[in-house]
Amino acid sequence: MLVLQSDLVQPTGVAFSPDGTALLAATGDHVQVWPRLDAAPRAPANVTGSLERYAFTPNNKKVLLYLSGNSRVRALTVSTGRTAKTEIPEGGPSYFFTEPAGGFVLSSHRRGSFARFELDADAKSGFTRTWLIERTSKTGRSKKAVGVGSHYYFGGVSAVGTFVSLEYRFNGNGEPYEGLVVRAVEDGKLLFKHPLKPGPISEILDRGLKLAIHPSGAYLAIPHRAGVKFWPMTKKVALPAELENVDAPPDAKPKGRAKPPAAECNGLAFHPSGAVLAAACNDGTVKLYDTTTWEVARSFAWDVGPVRAVCFSPDGTRGAAVGTGRAAARGRAKEGAQLVVWDVDL
Repeated sequence: MLVLQSDLVQPTGVAFSPDGTALLAATGDHVQVWPRLDAAPRAPANVTGSLERYAFTPNNKKVLLYLSGNSRVRALTVSTGRTAKTEIPEGGPSYFFTEPAGGFVLSSHRRGSFARFELDADAKSGFTRTWLIERTSKTGRSKKAVGVGSHYYFGGVSAVGTFVSLEYRFNGNGEPYEGLVVRAVEDGKLLFKHPLKPGPISEILDRGLKLAIHPSGAYLAIPHRAGVKFWPMTKKVALPAELENVDAPPDAKPKGRAKPPAAECNGLAFHPSGAVLAAACNDGTVKLYDTTTWEVARSFAWDVGPVRAVCFSPDGTRGAAVGTGRAAARGRAKEGAQLVVWDVDL
């Protein structure tokens, strides 16, 4: 087990490079990278805008950062920790998703279209579009097709070549959501749609789309109160029952502006084998749920403060979790954020 010290305050994410040798931690406006797990980290990079998405490029040399505040993408060089602009074709995206192992990005635009772009080798010379979907509507006497403003909030990509997004469109009378939509990565073809009411959609968005997709592509999991909730991604799937954190207090649901329960789930990650679901919890633990029995197979407590995020390396040999740091007097962190890297033994 390794404990890595970070300069970040209140981190919200952690991710491995595709080859599992580098690691990053992120907050809403900073990102810090470790080029190697046995090396010192680069200084935190400050980004202008709200950092919503980040992922290593397939060659492990850069990290693409999507900034929703100004709808731009920057590329961070792992070896130096420095960032530079990189442009997405067709203007600034309204939402952006990177899939590191496959080497592509999904980009949503305000004019009602979204597309897949292949990444070049070094993320410098640009992107090559492989497909485009435009949402149009026939209005007025001419019945001419015009663009309909839309947003596609990308949630993740499965190991079987599907991706899920939250989709909605503007029609002048509010923003009618279409729900969870599953499409094929290869061509964007619609495969499955699960209509959702505003309540569940707001819950998913409030969590910042911190969802985890089972490697089979059959269902996804999202943090829910002090446990985990599941949603389908195919027509025929037997969903697990909603999980409640076994260490949560009886009255786990926050009321009004009350503080969240100590065991609230902050982030989730499926092991690449699909055998376990890791949950990062506010009580300072990481719990591994057996996906066959849905019992807690293991529970880790490393004294790193509330755990905000968890992930597995692409080959499944390592896990990483990031905590806020041990608490000191007056409730402040005695040290900066801490990351724990452990060898996975299933």
